[in-house]
Amino acid sequence: PSTTVSMEEEAHLAALGQTSPFSLLPLQERSRLAASMKTSLFGAGESIFGKDATDKALYLVRSGEVGIAVSSNGSRYETMTLKPGEFFCGLPPMNEVLQSVTYSAKSDTACSLVDQATLESIFLTHPQLAEDLSAALATREMALESERQGRSADFQTRQSAELKQRLLARMRQMFRVH
Repeated sequence: PSTTVSMEEEAHLAALGQTSPFSLLPLQERSRLAASMKTSLFGAGESIFGKDATDKALYLVRSGEVGIAVSSNGSRYETMTLKPGEFFCGLPPMNEVLQSVTYSAKSDTACSLVDQATLESIFLTHPQLAEDLSAALATREMALESERQGRSADFQTRQSAELKQRLLARMRQMFRVH
């Protein structure tokens, strides 16, 4: 029997295919994920979420750009831009100093969202995905911290490894992955 795939599901599937580590999942798993995803659209300049974010969804940037800004000493400055094929989530940063991180659309932006329940399900069958995602998020958080404080490369490497482990522990606890 043939199955009909909506244009939205095709867009989600394409986003998964261009976003590491999801691109490493078998096509059947990516298709299952795509069927459960939702789309969020943001206009240029629109805030996606800020310092009080508790959104447990994972956002895959399909089109447009997402700016990441950090506040320091009363000033806010953009430190990073995410493009299609990159992802972000509403987990608050592990570093309390970075609690002021905000995400906003730099241009009209479309994101595919993977909700908490779907993440839990995929992490159960693909625990390495949780590790890969936590590693990428830890690396990004360290880059934000580095931008903010100008830390040395050796210090960043040690901090990144520790942060990866703490983020992985939080993700395992939050999504019940053991």
